[in-house]
Amino acid sequence: MDALANRSAIEDSAYNECSRIAALHTKAPAHRARAFVW
Repeated sequence: MDALANRSAIEDSAYNECSRIAALHTKAPAHRARAFVW
């Protein structure tokens, strides 16, 4: 797997995890959840 595809997969996994966490903690603002992706 090339570096770009690998990075994309990692970022997708992080985003999905953050989305799951944000769904569990709906009181947290959305922009706070997105901050974890970067």
